[in-house]
Amino acid sequence: MQHKKLWAAAFLAIGTAMVPAASAIAGAGIFPSPIISAEISSTDVAETYPEGNAYAVCRLNIRDTPEGNVLRTMDQGEQVKVKGYEGDWAILDEGYCYGAYLADAWTKELSIESTSQECARYTGYIYGLFADLPELCADEVADYDIYLCKADEIPVGETVIGLTHTNELKKEMWVAVEGQEDVQHIFYHEAGHAVDQSHILEGKTAPSGTEDFIKAYDAEKEIIPGTHGLLEREEYFAEAFFRYMAEPEKMEQKCPATLRALDKMFYPDENPQ
Repeated sequence: MQHKKLWAAAFLAIGTAMVPAASAIAGAGIFPSPIISAEISSTDVAETYPEGNAYAVCRLNIRDTPEGNVLRTMDQGEQVKVKGYEGDWAILDEGYCYGAYLADAWTKELSIESTSQECARYTGYIYGLFADLPELCADEVADYDIYLCKADEIPVGETVIGLTHTNELKKEMWVAVEGQEDVQHIFYHEAGHAVDQSHILEGKTAPSGTEDFIKAYDAEKEIIPGTHGLLEREEYFAEAFFRYMAEPEKMEQKCPATLRALDKMFYPDENPQ
């Protein structure tokens, strides 16, 4: 049987053994259920760890000291108060827990795996980015198995920093995190591909193929910088999706038709035809 396949690799101008899912570091934390790049300066993901209210993205142990005795195990989605950090360990009123598996928001469980403990440090951050997605497309992204990895571990035969693969048997999103400066950009770009491809797989019109978006693409495709928009409409959609999530104010100024087209897609009740 032939299966429909959809591949989308992002070629950003800025540029495999899996770690077991969901409990290895709940014994010390967890390792939950991975674009051509130029020069990259790495940003330590610890800078994104949540302060104040935070949520456990898995069952997560609270210890009396970092790597010490387990006092109790938090439930997935449980809220805690973070007072500070000692390295990767969050300081709570009750003790310590592994900060990489805390997020600043929680909506639902994702299938996230990592190729190393270093890559797994981005898990809570990805959960936080996911929580900001519009409700109408969040379920489509949640259907994907998300792999956090290094760029040379993405199974595409060349060094890329993001890949979305969709067919009737599986949906995969690979996000290079280790050594990358803008993981938010990579994740939201690939999430845009996931939303687009999910519609095609279901026999629906892809968001990138709607009348409003085609008009916006034709009018504004050279405004969004980078090679994505100049290649094809699907890449423009993925890049526009990132900018919609990360910098809508700039879209309002530079590509308002694209912004309006996305608003109509994701918030139709607030943006009637």
